[in-house]
Amino acid sequence: MTVRLVWDTPDQTILRLIFQPRWTRESFHTALDVAWQTLDQLQQPAHIIIDQSSGNVPASVFLTQAKPLNTLAEHIHAGALIVVGASEETRALCEMVSYRNTLCEHFRFTDSLDDAYSVLSQLDFVAGLNNHMDDWAHQV
Repeated sequence: MTVRLVWDTPDQTILRLIFQPRWTRESFHTALDVAWQTLDQLQQPAHIIIDQSSGNVPASVFLTQAKPLNTLAEHIHAGALIVVGASEETRALCEMVSYRNTLCEHFRFTDSLDDAYSVLSQLDFVAGLNNHMDDWAHQV
């Protein structure tokens, strides 16, 4: 399979789809099906990283696959959806499309895997604060 799935954390909180140089649409859709089934088996949310830093995904191809990627974000156990290594053209097209369409609404873009982990860390920190504030509000 030229789109691989790996757990980036032992506690299964970050699932990464890795686009390899010679990926195919068939392997992409197979990986999406496996990712969905994997999320079905979880008891907690997991963030999803779409790592295309090695996959050379053209902007036009990314946009044609954006809708299936968005379905992952709709899964009950899906956390944030981060796209690593998208071209500037891809980001610009997603931004333009977002004014009229929800096609790219769930995507956050980063340049590197380290940046993705940083974004996820910040999101988890804020979510933790919100949970503590909710607990505090219920006690008052």
